[in-house]
Amino acid sequence: MTSKKKYPIGIQEFESLRKDGYYYVDKTPIIYSMITEGKRGIYVLGFPNNEVRKGFADCLSKRIAKEK
Repeated sequence: MTSKKKYPIGIQEFESLRKDGYYYVDKTPIIYSMITEGKRGIYVLGFPNNEVRKGFADCLSKRIAKEK
């Protein structure tokens, strides 16, 4: 039987999500394709709360830093 992952309620750091086994859907490839292949313009990304927005921003900044 596989163990269920926990939902990351209140978790804002990407490293905690990965290290502590929280459920997470990595959407950075979608964002990357929007930036590189999409039309020029403004994209509005909706987030259900600040924790999700901050977690996404942390994940994206770590991914960008990793690529440099």
